[in-house]
Amino acid sequence: AAVSQTGIGNSSFVDQTGDGAIADVNQSGSNNFSDVDQSDSGDEAYVDQSGNLNTSLVNQEGTDVGADVNQSGNSNFSLVDQSSPGGVRPINSDVFVDQAGNGNSSEVYQRGNNALVSVTQDGDANISEVLNYGNRSEARVWMRGGADNNDVYIEQRAEDSFAEVDNFGSNNEADIYQREDSPPTENFYAQIWQDGDFNTSLIDQDGNDHQAWNHQYGDNNDSSILQTGSFNSAHVDQFTNNNASTVTQS
Repeated sequence: AAVSQTGIGNSSFVDQTGDGAIADVNQSGSNNFSDVDQSDSGDEAYVDQSGNLNTSLVNQEGTDVGADVNQSGNSNFSLVDQSSPGGVRPINSDVFVDQAGNGNSSEVYQRGNNALVSVTQDGDANISEVLNYGNRSEARVWMRGGADNNDVYIEQRAEDSFAEVDNFGSNNEADIYQREDSPPTENFYAQIWQDGDFNTSLIDQDGNDHQAWNHQYGDNNDSSILQTGSFNSAHVDQFTNNNASTVTQS
């Protein structure tokens, strides 16, 4: 399915059933909205929105699915939900979200193994939330526009997973939680980079053989690492003045 809209009151809804489905939605003008629902394996969704009140929702159920959302203007919001019918964990799902301007918010939910998430946010009031519920998941969030008062939350619930957050700006908060409902888990890796003042970072890991890295550049920043289990390692780098760091291992 291919949808291209340029006019003012844009709206789009795509519902696809069957393997290998492709949805390609391109909207440019004012009141944009796009909703893509896909069920089955090998499905792909591409959404490109540029102007004003953007919203994009992508819901995919199946294995080997992918979603690519690119929003640029104004009141952006994007939600991507990848799962599988009956609650069985799918495999090999990926999500790429790129938001450039203003009101940004991004939510990504993946309930499967071998999942990849990459979120890039440039402009203003960025908020990003990522939840991975499968083994060997990878989540990366870049907030690179130098904006202030932004929040990142990443939660990963199965082992052999990786999470990274990059914040540029002040008064930002980054939280990474890595733990499984049925411990013990192993081999979590979390890394947070923050460049600016009055930033807060938290890494909370439960299980064994985990690594946590907090890097902060600027003044009056706060770093916390909590690790429960055995053979875990914690690393903190803080540069300049009046920074605080707490590492708790048990």
